[in-house]
Formats: sequence, structure tokens, C-alpha cells
Amino acid sequence: MKITNRTFWKTEHLRAFATRVAAEELDPEQVRELHIEFTYKIRRGWRRSVGVVSGRASLGGRWMKIFLPTGEVVNRPRLAHTLAHEMAHIRGMGHKQMRGSSRYDWGEGWEGRYAWADSFPLEAKVQPVAATLGERRGARLEHARAMLKSWERRSRLAAGKLRRWRGHVRDLEKLLSAAAEARTDGGA
Repeated sequence: MKITNRTFWKTEHLRAFATRVAAEELDPEQVRELHIEFTYKIRRGWRRSVGVVSGRASLGGRWMKIFLPTGEVVNRPRLAHTLAHEMAHIRGMGHKQMRGSSRYDWGEGWEGRYAWADSFPLEAKVQPVAATLGERRGARLEHARAMLKSWERRSRLAAGKLRRWRGHVRDLEKLLSAAAEARTDGGA
């Protein structure tokens, strides 16, 4: 299963939800080929803070997209339910076949079926602390020193190569000059 995470939620936590649901919904071969993208869906009227989750999947295909809210709350049972619903599409099921089901539709008892999801962690990724101006300048200085050292080494190597090739050219010129003199001395 390939996970692409375009959200601020930890990928390993989202993977845990997907793995749990996939174990119940898909064959091992389908799980291996499955590609899930977690992203945000911003649209007019989208309720930000209530944890609404939605999705899309290719019918009988291998990909699905799960849209998470941009707020700080995700309703975990809804996430698990949406994953199951979209995985049913992956298996080839249409909405008519899912109608009224607590497993794939919002039928009675769906909350109980996916109550296990409340125990799964879902935390935000730790955002790296931005470097201070002094730290950034220090890093640039280190990089500049490393580049200077690298180019000084290249310069020394180039100087050695130049000496060798100048000597090679000088030797070949002497050989050609001696051969030309031998021809003029021998032919006269």
C-alpha cells in the first residue's frame, strides 16, 4: 500500500487506519497495489472544525483520495468509515449495493462498527523550528568554506594536469623537430 500524505497529520497514524480497514475490506493483492492520497478539500460550505471526512475512489481500480478537514479535529470513526466505503469502490461495489449498510453507508449502527477508531492515535506532524538569522548565516559560511576547499583542491589538481600536458606537448614538439631535422640533414 502506498500512502501519499499532503496533510499535517502524521503519515504513520493515517497508515494505521488504512491498514486496519484494508485488512477487513481488501485481498492482500489489492492492498499491495492500493495507492491512498490523504489531502484537504477546500470548497465553499466545507465545515472546517467538525471533523468531516470524504473520499473518492476508482471503481475496481487501485487509487483513492481521502479528504480531511483543515481544522484541528478529525472524526476518527468517520475516517475509518470513509476508508471502508472507498475500499468497497476499489472492490467494484457501487452506491446502490452499499445503500443502507452500516458498513459502507451511513446506516444505523455505523458509529458502533467503527468505534475502534477512537482508540487510534492521530497527531499532527512536528513542525521544525525555523532557524534564526545567525544560524542561517553560519550555515552559509560553512557551505562557502566547504566550496572554497573543494575548488582549491580542484585548482591544485588542474595545475598538476597543466604541468603534465605542457611537458607532454614539449616532448612531442622536440620529437617532431628532431625528426624534421633528420629529414633535412639526410636529404641534403
